[in-house]
Amino acid sequence: MRNHSLGLKTTCNPLIVVVYALQTEDYSYFNIFYPSRRLAEVAKNRSIALRFLFPKDVPTFIQDISKKRTTRDTIFFLRGTVPVETIIFIERSGFRCVNSSSAVKIANDKIETANFLKSNGYPTPCIFEHAKKNNQIIFPAIVKPRFGSRGVGVFLVDCLDEIPEEKCIVQEYIADSHGRDFRVFFAGGSILAGVERRSGNAATAGDRGVEKSSVCSNINTGGKMYPSPFTPSVPKNIEAMVLEIAEKTGLWYGAVDFLFCTDTPDPLHLTICEINAFPGFTALEQERGFDIAGALVENLYELFLSE
Repeated sequence: MRNHSLGLKTTCNPLIVVVYALQTEDYSYFNIFYPSRRLAEVAKNRSIALRFLFPKDVPTFIQDISKKRTTRDTIFFLRGTVPVETIIFIERSGFRCVNSSSAVKIANDKIETANFLKSNGYPTPCIFEHAKKNNQIIFPAIVKPRFGSRGVGVFLVDCLDEIPEEKCIVQEYIADSHGRDFRVFFAGGSILAGVERRSGNAATAGDRGVEKSSVCSNINTGGKMYPSPFTPSVPKNIEAMVLEIAEKTGLWYGAVDFLFCTDTPDPLHLTICEINAFPGFTALEQERGFDIAGALVENLYELFLSE
């Protein structure tokens, strides 16, 4: 496995600052929000200092800790879709971010992601910009926001007239992967999990009608996680590809989502749908039993903060 250490070593009391972009700015929510509770639990059990912060409070926090701590004993761990401007501010203040602004720009912008994948020779569906005026689109096709996550705003269209006027992109539709995908979660140069995701009403293999309501497999839109269809759970060729993508993009942690190009899953016939810089891990833990929070905190501590 590649070691993605950023070279941050310290003998002082290390601090992990988790910057969370949520729909609320109520700090008491961190006490009931599953991911934050798990991160706090793991950090406490391992005697690692950790605190939570909302993006809007980052400037004041940095101004305060700059008088008390050095940039070498504090690291900012980003969760949720933290604005790139906030990440850049943290970096310009001399602190390390996981993930970096340059990596996030590639992963969060679906056009940038597609360009990165194509320029590096990775398999990926065709992406069409200026979709309302593009006569090269083969229908049905997938519409999704250029910037977005958790499956919001993703749906199937059958013609140009069904493409909304607002800014969006159109992605080639992969029929064999209708309502399902294969997610690989990684951190610190290691693969943490590989699972199949299916939409809430996805049909079984061999009987998938083109239902617009079932095209998206994200957990946020009602999808479920299932064991990997492969043995081992992440085949060697996929593992190598994911870790290479992590290295080339600069993502210390994240997820790569693959689409199936055959009715029966074949690790040699997958195509990359998206790269995620802030993947959730609740379902991975609650539905599949992975200890993602533990792996994240331990890797952060060992790779960035310990001697």
